[in-house]
Amino acid sequence: QSTFSCVCFLLVMDDKSHRKWAVMVDGSAVSAKAFDAVCHFVCKQGGKEGGDHLSLIHCYDPALDAAKPFHLHGPFILSSYESNLFRARRLYDSLGLKKLKTRLVCKEYISTAEDVELSVAHSVRKEMAPSLIAALLRVADEEVQPQFIFVGSFGEGGNKIGCNGTVTDHLVRLSNSTTFIINHWRPLPPVGSQTTFVVALDGNETSRRGLAEVLRVAQATDRITGVLVGKSLTQREQEMMQQVEELVQSFRTAHGLGPASVPACRFVPYADTRKPVAQVGRHG
Repeated sequence: QSTFSCVCFLLVMDDKSHRKWAVMVDGSAVSAKAFDAVCHFVCKQGGKEGGDHLSLIHCYDPALDAAKPFHLHGPFILSSYESNLFRARRLYDSLGLKKLKTRLVCKEYISTAEDVELSVAHSVRKEMAPSLIAALLRVADEEVQPQFIFVGSFGEGGNKIGCNGTVTDHLVRLSNSTTFIINHWRPLPPVGSQTTFVVALDGNETSRRGLAEVLRVAQATDRITGVLVGKSLTQREQEMMQQVEELVQSFRTAHGLGPASVPACRFVPYADTRKPVAQVGRHG
């Protein structure tokens, strides 16, 4: 079980540009954990050239805030992270990289009963979302433009969809950035420890881009495992395994990034049945 899951979309990055990271916070303990997770990645797995940008994003409706405790008011939530950002900059700068640039982005929005229509780059259909999600996506796309977004699996309020909250569920589907979901029940890995990534592969371009996104944040000591699922190990699956090895080698040669060891690809057979064969528990 992993502390975070990563959802990768077709986001094109300029390899020479500085990485832009963002975390969305709402005053909950899980969003605070998402902040710790993004700091873990920025400091442990940031670009070799340094100069990363880290933004904290929060959107709030003043009318709704009036009914909340003061510690859940929008401006107070972001101001409470100022000392944590200072410590993150100090840790980042101590690693010999360039300076870490940080910013707090706090925006007001007006809550509406009806969903708001969105313009999503990777979607060919009209997308609708609650006003809060629309505000968060607008800030991310127009002002921050991050390559990576970190968010807790659920927040301070709202309804859950499975293990995730409504905001997280919409962000995963509608964000134009690679999105990391921080699970609320798992501790973050210790600083300096090996990180294990599991990438689901099915041979299409999206899964290969997903692997490329993981390679961008992986260090030489990390481990990557590719998982292929099928009825039998055919020539197609063998070619996919070869493509994974070639992608990793070319990525390492071109960018100097990724794990030192070749990722292992595992083939998982499944039975052709309409009945469920297993139910996996959430906590393991």
